[in-house]
Amino acid sequence: MKKTLRITLLSDLCAGEGKHFAAVIDQDTALDAYGIPYIPARRIKGCMREVAEMIGVGAETIDTLFGVSGTEEGKLRLGQLRVKGYAQLIAPLLSGELTLSGSETNEIAEAFCTVRAQTAIEKDTLKDGSLRFIRVVNRYSPIDGEPLEFETVIEYPDDLNDIMNKICQGLRNIGYHRNRGLGWVRCTLEEIAADSVLPHAVTFDHDQRYRLAYTIRLQSDLMLPAADANHSLSYIPGTSVLGALAAKYNAKSDEDFNALFLSGKVCFGNAYISDAEGRDYRPAPRFLGRIKAATDPLDEGVQNILSDRISGSGKAFKPFKEGFITDDGTFQKPKTKIVYHNAVHADGLYMQFCLCAGQTFNGWIEAAGDAMEKLYPLFADGMLYFGRSKTAQYGRCEVIGQPVPEKINAAEPILVPKGQIAAYVCESDVALCSYTGTIGLETLEAYVKEKIARDDPLPFEILDESAAASRVISGYNAKWNLKKPQFPVISAGSALIFTMTQDASIPAEIQIGDKQGEGYGRLRLIPDAKAYPNAQEAPNTDKPTADEPTVSKLQTIIEEDRREDMLLENAVRDGVKIALNASQVGRLTLMCKQAGSYADFKKRIESIKTDKTRTIALHCFDLNKVTDAAASSDWKIQRKYILAALTVKKYQLRGENK
Repeated sequence: MKKTLRITLLSDLCAGEGKHFAAVIDQDTALDAYGIPYIPARRIKGCMREVAEMIGVGAETIDTLFGVSGTEEGKLRLGQLRVKGYAQLIAPLLSGELTLSGSETNEIAEAFCTVRAQTAIEKDTLKDGSLRFIRVVNRYSPIDGEPLEFETVIEYPDDLNDIMNKICQGLRNIGYHRNRGLGWVRCTLEEIAADSVLPHAVTFDHDQRYRLAYTIRLQSDLMLPAADANHSLSYIPGTSVLGALAAKYNAKSDEDFNALFLSGKVCFGNAYISDAEGRDYRPAPRFLGRIKAATDPLDEGVQNILSDRISGSGKAFKPFKEGFITDDGTFQKPKTKIVYHNAVHADGLYMQFCLCAGQTFNGWIEAAGDAMEKLYPLFADGMLYFGRSKTAQYGRCEVIGQPVPEKINAAEPILVPKGQIAAYVCESDVALCSYTGTIGLETLEAYVKEKIARDDPLPFEILDESAAASRVISGYNAKWNLKKPQFPVISAGSALIFTMTQDASIPAEIQIGDKQGEGYGRLRLIPDAKAYPNAQEAPNTDKPTADEPTVSKLQTIIEEDRREDMLLENAVRDGVKIALNASQVGRLTLMCKQAGSYADFKKRIESIKTDKTRTIALHCFDLNKVTDAAASSDWKIQRKYILAALTVKKYQLRGENK
């Protein structure tokens, strides 16, 4: 069952991730890259488990929902809780209409949050050295002034709906200092319309082979452990796609499951980074790279070591070891971030390098019509889950658009003329078997020869510029709680470069080696490697802009925050000029707090019987004359200015008395 989990703040909140801010804030709340607060899914999941235990939910049901640490994954899934309307808030940032500097990000955080100071008490007095600062999320939204709401999609078994409703009703306090006035919330579950992202009618010819290309966007950060368990892969491997779909498939029989996911007859391709235009990026061939310490503008950006301008020039060349590129030379690496975690069974923190949310990836699946007919409906709900901690913090991906399978026609061989330099580039890792125990260019060459020519001589000669790198693949089987066997592979991007010794037609794509159904072993022909990429250009950093610029809510928050800074500066300047004593200042402060509008406040001032006091007050708080920053029809802003000015005067009088 899929529903919306909504949390409404009934007090200020500090839902942190154990971090501090620049040695200034000791306990920080969770903020995203734009300065917008969110509630970490792990925190909510832990609080829900506490409530479940408190209200007497059975241990077996708790394990089913929340899992057993290190052994079994729970059936409850939820993402990070974002402020209501978050997608609309960040849309201008994703499209490029709005960009934020570091100071503007801080201004957004200040609009949503407040920093508080606290101390420890020892023997009825302040304990020395105990001053601490905590950042809390304000109860009320800076956008509409209503109680701030956070929401996410939550999934759980249908038969546990009643229990989940009780858990949400019992979830009333979350976060830091929840027993000292913070973190009072209202938690509700709301229905979601079950719309399919797929076209309603798609028929399949069982004798035809199909290719399903799809695009997914990361709704949360993604952690796919590489050989180093704390670093994520830069792409989504076919094995992860296979596992994600297998987890969603309700097998009618073991035979159906084996045919789809274990037989190797279905190919699950890797999903590589894409961009706002949906272009396909491939692992960059190792004959592409950059010129070290480039001073000539022509040497900047993507360079091809095979090109006449670079070949034999003596320039220091650094090939791309990682990264992805389009056919026109646009190069990029996926964005990553560091996430800190508290170790549960050990002291201290540990960190993980993961892929940032908001990025898009393109992937594909190839299968016969009868298999695609069963796999295609698995995309209907528009969600896929990958990698580590995918039930709470990481791995939540949204399917973009309506993917439609297309028939695959056999690719025609490409005629490459004699003397032309061509290359077979590994579009994925290649798992090859070698009797020597090591793999390299010789092993790759042998497999390619067997695939293309078999016993006939090859129609090309391998060049020394060929480059291959190897690495070790490892993994973890969460179902069995066991590590997978390790095996060596030739890394994606490795290139077998050759000169044609005769005119010949050779395959545009070939598959070699093991695990071809899990995204391994795909090689693509580049018939004119010297001309690749077609455009020698620097990485594309241009962002699409709207035809007509719009003012986003985030921009409005930034502008209002700047206006408020100006207002407070003027209040400080004008407050010291108020010629009133302490009792008169206190009286005006009370009037301002009780007034419902500026007209009401002015009317209260006019009721003062003392002529001198009344005249001074009317002169000081004639807003249109005193300051443009406070000359607004918004009484909330006007009152801030008045109270700030009176507060400045109050503390000035206290200082004079001392």
